[in-house]
Amino acid sequence: MILLRSGSATDVGLIRPNNQDVAFTGKGLFVVADGLGGHVGGEVAAKLAVDTLVGSFFINEPQQSPGGEDLLKKRLLRAVSQANHAIWKTAYQNSELRGMGTTLTAAVWVSNGEDEEAGKLIFAHVGDSRAYILHRGCLKRLTVDHNVKEELKNKKQTSKDPRIALRAKHVLTRALGVEPTVNIDMFQAAFLDGDRLMLCTDGLTNEVDEDTIADVLTNLSDPTVVAEELVRQARANGGNDNITVVVVDATVLEEGTGLQKDDLQKDSSADIFIAAQSDDSGGISSFSDPDLPSTHPFLHWLRNLFTLRFISFILLLAALAGAVFLTLRWVTSHSYFVGLDKGYLAIYKGRSEAFLGFSPKLIQKTDVKSSQILQSRLPDLQNGVEVSSLHAAWRYVNNLVKEAALFQNNPATTTTLANTNTTVGSG
Repeated sequence: MILLRSGSATDVGLIRPNNQDVAFTGKGLFVVADGLGGHVGGEVAAKLAVDTLVGSFFINEPQQSPGGEDLLKKRLLRAVSQANHAIWKTAYQNSELRGMGTTLTAAVWVSNGEDEEAGKLIFAHVGDSRAYILHRGCLKRLTVDHNVKEELKNKKQTSKDPRIALRAKHVLTRALGVEPTVNIDMFQAAFLDGDRLMLCTDGLTNEVDEDTIADVLTNLSDPTVVAEELVRQARANGGNDNITVVVVDATVLEEGTGLQKDDLQKDSSADIFIAAQSDDSGGISSFSDPDLPSTHPFLHWLRNLFTLRFISFILLLAALAGAVFLTLRWVTSHSYFVGLDKGYLAIYKGRSEAFLGFSPKLIQKTDVKSSQILQSRLPDLQNGVEVSSLHAAWRYVNNLVKEAALFQNNPATTTTLANTNTTVGSG
């Protein structure tokens, strides 16, 4: 199996007021980011980029990884794209952060089939941070700077004026978060037993030449010590920018050695990552770290289910349901009808029939018996006679009593007294 030992160091430098660089090492993923966009914006952009990338990459990590490196490339590309969108959206919503962005160089390890002495690194790169591999004493730069100087160089239009060349070096042509979408350089490189990877921001490469970097990478063994020494030399040479370095070593760990993670970390401040080899399919091995508990498949399913979009949809449905409930409650609380209760006329609040679960409520029971009114009115009262207000309800009851008295004094008279007053008044 392959043993990956990593170390990192970062420093604000001697000129900048704050450190806008961010680094991450863990579970076979290694990242550096160099923020840009003012005193606050650059720091926010770099941190947001790394947090989003790491969160997206690992929250979508399957328990098993069929499909090999193609699946890993897609996961890394998706994670970087989501980081770009997160920065752009945050800047769009906050005028103080407009124009912020960041460089980003990320590498993730993948096994190389059954070959226990070989593996690969898949890279995603935007900006002018860099990735190098030291292989058998030879330092090779893997990334291309996305700045005006590199673009002019490719077009063979370099300027002889050192001031123009310096300015062109610091003008980026590509950065994360500046636009809604970004072109991402995706590539891979072999990472063999004894190789050493270095990711760094331009605070190192602007101050320390590649020959000196190669000497330090070759002559010092502990990854953290290497990173700290490179940062120290960048400060000694001027420290005009933030400086961040990540160093990763690949070593084949023979099975049966009995070494544990604690044993490997003795006399070393490096982070240890043990990457088991993949099966016969040549797919990616499952990442394993003794310090990180595995995720149960059910919890992983829940994590993918409760996305921000899903939660927003549920909250919207809840808001709509609440609005409908309050509307219905208002309608029923402002409705009245006259009916019967144990042989007496009564006034109710609500609808005469239960409406979507809202039952009518008896609010006043009159002393008028059902025998005191015309019997022809009883069927309507049994169903409930709706009125516009409490005042109109009392008016209707009084009219029924008057109607019955008038009928008794003159039985031959037909009256519509009660009907003509069912909706009179506005209590």
